[in-house]
Amino acid sequence: SQDQINWVLTSYIVAAAIMTPPTGYLAGRFGLKRLFLVSIAGFTVASMLCGMAQSLVEIVLFRVLQGLFGAALVPLSQTVLMDINPKERQGSAMALWGVAVMAGPVLGPVLGGWLTEAYSWRYVFYINLPIGMLAFLGMSTFLPEPARNASEKLDWFGFGTLSLAIGAMQIALDRGEEAVATYVLFMPADDNGRNEAAGRYRTMMSAQQIQQRRRSAAAAFTAHSRSIYGR
Repeated sequence: SQDQINWVLTSYIVAAAIMTPPTGYLAGRFGLKRLFLVSIAGFTVASMLCGMAQSLVEIVLFRVLQGLFGAALVPLSQTVLMDINPKERQGSAMALWGVAVMAGPVLGPVLGGWLTEAYSWRYVFYINLPIGMLAFLGMSTFLPEPARNASEKLDWFGFGTLSLAIGAMQIALDRGEEAVATYVLFMPADDNGRNEAAGRYRTMMSAQQIQQRRRSAAAAFTAHSRSIYGR
């Protein structure tokens, strides 16, 4: 259902948003190459677990794990590009990186839809396995180990409060509408604004449902016309 899909998406986004800020600290503390390899391996294993999930709880937990390991991949890839390229080629390298970043959200849904239609939704996650293994082998072979900064420190209190703020904000943006709806419909009966607020909400939802039905009917009519007239 749509609600289950939202939880699968929200879990990854929240985990990735929380683990992105300490990437610099972790790279300085444990080494960029080591962190990169751990992130690739963890993301690949988490993708496999997501494809093997048998329930909503399992896939949400595995998506959180995937987000925790995948959060460092974007900033680390930019750092590696800046380190391995001379100054006169850094602009070109970042331009190619930007093209890949822009092409991913465009091609990803198309490829994911084809895999789901032709095989199963599980292959949307399984496709990460060969790519992850190739990336791990390539990084372990060709990526040099830069110097580490063992004295690197992290503001753990700030990281904790930032994690709570980011997680709460992301969940509020993704799930807040349902929470507001629940409050409006089930607020205490002695609240003077209950009837008016509930009425407005039901009116709004009715309008949205009507628009959704109209769009569905238009899409069905278009598909039917194409099947008959071929255009």
